[in-house]
Amino acid sequence: MTFIGKSIIIRKTRKSDIGRLAEILLYAFQTVYANKISDEALRESVSMQMENYKTRKFNTNGSIHYVATHENKVVAFVIGKAAEASKLEHYKTRGYAELMSISIAPEYQRKGVGEMLFDFIVKKFKELGYTKMVIGTNKDNLPARRAYEKWGCVLDTEYEKPFETCGHTFTEVFYIYDLTKERLFGS
Repeated sequence: MTFIGKSIIIRKTRKSDIGRLAEILLYAFQTVYANKISDEALRESVSMQMENYKTRKFNTNGSIHYVATHENKVVAFVIGKAAEASKLEHYKTRGYAELMSISIAPEYQRKGVGEMLFDFIVKKFKELGYTKMVIGTNKDNLPARRAYEKWGCVLDTEYEKPFETCGHTFTEVFYIYDLTKERLFGS
């Protein structure tokens, strides 16, 4: 892994970032749903999400939405929700903050950016007083699952649920992270 951390800047998402967010999200979707969902359907799904972003106020009402930049270019983003704003009722009632997404441009993967964003959102949730964080991911998204496990997340073996995207049904699994434990970057 090549670490480029000192040259990465994490800042709040801006409306002007939406085009780049769409590119990164589309790549992520194309990777996870390759050979399962048509490229056209994925592009339409991303387009609809970005239209929603145009009217959204970032970092309000329990949402956390930041981007990582390198040389003034958005290279990744992280989205989280405070427990009160989460739609995951199973975990919301237990007071878990939710890490919704870490998405990274292909040329910045395996360089430490994802772990940097993970550490960033862990810090944010700790500052808000949370002790547990949940992360849902497609059961077949093995690269994300390996990353979560490497970062100290534990698979909740007692709960998973179906979810639908682009007219297809998949299984979502959940990882739990204990926000009370100390975490050293790169561990």
